[in-house]
Amino acid sequence: MTISSVQTAVLDKARAEAEAILAEARKDADARLERESARLREEQERRVAALRAEAEADLEREAGNRRAEDRNKLLAMKNEIIEEVFAKAIEAIRDLPGDGYAKWLEAQLARAPKMDGAAVAVNEADRPLMERILSESSGLKMAEKPAAIGGGMIIQGAQADLDFSVESLLGVLRESLAEEIAAQLFAEPEKDDN
Repeated sequence: MTISSVQTAVLDKARAEAEAILAEARKDADARLERESARLREEQERRVAALRAEAEADLEREAGNRRAEDRNKLLAMKNEIIEEVFAKAIEAIRDLPGDGYAKWLEAQLARAPKMDGAAVAVNEADRPLMERILSESSGLKMAEKPAAIGGGMIIQGAQADLDFSVESLLGVLRESLAEEIAAQLFAEPEKDDN
């Protein structure tokens, strides 16, 4: 064998070994690239899932907050309506036909225990009516200052005051009838299954 053929054989063998090493290196690089790509895809999927879960939790929390706000607004509206109903009830008592309101005031005076030296306070509009009622009965006198009430009276005694105001009497009724009134005012309409 000649030197040139030996050289060619050595070069061919070196080239073949280099190509084998290069092929093995490419194969290892491709495998590492595939593993790293898979790891990055999994990490990205975990991050996306975590972000999605966080976004869904935020949306649910926001929806819950809005539902609570809506319930509070609805409750406030219902309370306003109930307040209006009781305000109209106060007006209805004051506007009883004929001498109905005067008789109601007399009935409240009759209910009151006897209090020596007591004075009756009413609102400014009811003062003439109460002066007439007091002049016809009871040993009570008219209070000097009017009461800040919509109707009825406050009997001011030396040791205690008795509140017979329309607001106070309806307030007691309101507490006991609140659920019934709300049920009547805000009853859900029956659904037709047809």
